[in-house]
Amino acid sequence: MTPYAIDTAPNTKQHLYPSWSTSKMKLLIVAVCVSLATAYPQSEWLEWKAKHNKQYETEQEEMDRFDIWQGNSEYINAHNAKGLSFELAMNEFGDMVSSLSWFDLACSDVLRLRHEFRRTRSSQTRS
Repeated sequence: MTPYAIDTAPNTKQHLYPSWSTSKMKLLIVAVCVSLATAYPQSEWLEWKAKHNKQYETEQEEMDRFDIWQGNSEYINAHNAKGLSFELAMNEFGDMVSSLSWFDLACSDVLRLRHEFRRTRSSQTRS
């Protein structure tokens, strides 16, 4: 016997929600599963923010940082699911893009400044 049906006679069931078709029930189940799946990362995000005392200036920045954090979390989970000899874990930098990207950005700024300095210096020596 299903939890949403009442036995009225042998081999006959009267549904509590007779207007609900099977497809509507399936849709309801999918909606509940999706809401639970999206709530789980949100609760992890809130716990992580509290643990690392993270606060953001604007709601847009928080949404952007959440997207980055979620991508990093998915990467960590996918890596750990492979069962390799080491595992990854979320740390206080989980809301940032990969360190390589930050390093590349810093290096490009240094190289740009170095180039400008050399260009300025060479134009001064020519004068």
